[in-house]
Amino acid sequence: GATGAERLDSIKSLVSAKTAKNWRPGGTFAGIFDGNGVTIYGLYTRDTWNCAGFMYELNDGAVIKNVTFDAAYALNENSETAKPGNSHIAVITTRTRGNNTISNVAVVNSRVEATMADIPGGTATAGGIVATGIEPKKLTLNNCFFDGASSELVANGKTNDYTNTSVAGIASMD
Repeated sequence: GATGAERLDSIKSLVSAKTAKNWRPGGTFAGIFDGNGVTIYGLYTRDTWNCAGFMYELNDGAVIKNVTFDAAYALNENSETAKPGNSHIAVITTRTRGNNTISNVAVVNSRVEATMADIPGGTATAGGIVATGIEPKKLTLNNCFFDGASSELVANGKTNDYTNTSVAGIASMD
């Protein structure tokens, strides 16, 4: 089979060829998503204001379970230049609020990228499964997997004064 680097190159070429459609999640999700063991291949989600990922926000009582994401590309490019902003992104959900559960979820051969405009003071957060949480932060993770050998996490700003950057394979919660 292909190496992790070769798979990542194929993800980038898929996106650059613009053959993938941009998945735009709705607002908050408070239901149960049971993937029944399926693999979602080639999820491409891109936004400029924290609204990317498979689900934008998990709200109290949400459950995501039994699904694998392969060759996902999640990109948030916050271009706010008037004031410091935030760039949070993850494959499964940008943020979680309340008491939520993610079980039997895997992310492989994927890229997650949070980028900021050229202004200090914001926060860039990239997570394989979850990017950030909002009080109260009660997230239960069971049997979740992010393959760091075949995937890539990037969080950066375009200035040297940029210090609020974090990445994590499973959850990069503040």
